[in-house]
Amino acid sequence: MISKGRLIAVGTVEELRDEVRGKEGVRYLLEVSDLPAEEVALALEQIGSVHSVEVSDGGIRLLADKGTRMEIAEVVQRSGGAVTRFEEGRMDLQRVFLRLIGA
Repeated sequence: MISKGRLIAVGTVEELRDEVRGKEGVRYLLEVSDLPAEEVALALEQIGSVHSVEVSDGGIRLLADKGTRMEIAEVVQRSGGAVTRFEEGRMDLQRVFLRLIGA
């Protein structure tokens, strides 16, 4: 990637996404059954690698360090809930570029 005539990053789209995820974390959308979303959110806030948790529209949106997906699922299970949806927020190439240039 080039910005203002400077080479700012080299790699495949997935490698560049991983670079951004490593710096900023990963956004997840999580839905659970058997427990209220608010109760699960409280448990998720206790994970050190989870930076923010928000309950919205019956789902849970969170920002966590890269590589914490299993830990998140385990906390939900230990709390007595079942994960019914677990999606990672996708970044298109434009969003990756904007993150890499600091916009």
